[in-house]
Amino acid sequence: RLRRQAPVPTGPAAARRRLQARVAAMASLDRDLLADPEIGPVDGRDAELLRRVVVERIAALRPEQAWPVEAVAAAASGEARRLAAVLERLQSTDAADWLLAGDMLRLGGEHAEAVRAYERALAIHADTREALPGKAESLRMLAQDDALREAMAIYRRVAAGDEMNTDPARRDHVWWLCQLRQLQVLQAAGRFDARASMRLNRLRIVDPGLGGPAFAPAVAALPTGDRGSAAGLDGVDR
Repeated sequence: RLRRQAPVPTGPAAARRRLQARVAAMASLDRDLLADPEIGPVDGRDAELLRRVVVERIAALRPEQAWPVEAVAAAASGEARRLAAVLERLQSTDAADWLLAGDMLRLGGEHAEAVRAYERALAIHADTREALPGKAESLRMLAQDDALREAMAIYRRVAAGDEMNTDPARRDHVWWLCQLRQLQVLQAAGRFDARASMRLNRLRIVDPGLGGPAFAPAVAALPTGDRGSAAGLDGVDR
C-alpha cells in the first residue's frame, strides 16, 4: 500500500535552515549566491535573514586565531570572497559584518579584498575595534610602497600616546602587533637604525617575555644592533 510522505517542514526556523544549507553549498561551489533562484532576489525581511545567514557562515569559516603574526592562507578564502560579495550587494550597514569579512579575507590571503572590507567597516563606524590594524596588516602584505607607508601610518596612529605603556593590561595583542610591525617595516625598508634598536630594547625592558608566544619569536628575530642605512622606503618614518 502507498506510504504517506512526511510533510515538508515549514515556518521561519525551517526556512532559515534551508537557506543556511543553500548558502553554504553555493558558496563552496564557486557560485554567485544572489543569482541562485533559491537564495535571491531578496528584499525586506528576506534580505535581513540572508545577511544574518551569510555573516554566520563567515564566522564559521573564520579561524579561531584572528591575529597570527605570520600570514595564513585559509582554504576557504574563495568562499569568503563570495560571501563578502553578498554583503556588498545587500549593502550591509553593520560595521561588525565588514570587520568579520575583512578578517576572513585577510587570513585567506585576499589582501586587496580585505582592505576594502575594513574600509567599509571604518566608513560605517570610524572607531571599529581592530579594523585599523586589520587594514594595516593587509596593506603590509600587499608589499607596495604606498601600501607600506599607509600601513606604517596606521600602526603609529593606533599606538599613538600609548607607545611604551608599562601597564600589562594595556599591552594587548593590538599593542604588540603595532610595535612589532613598525619595527619590521623599518627593517624591510632598510631603516633599522640606532633609534629602532633603542625602541626594541625598550620593548625588552617593558616585557622580557616580548608579548608571549604569539609575538616573541618575531620580536627576537629583529636585528640586535644598528644595521640600517640611509636607503629605503621614502616616507617611512620612525
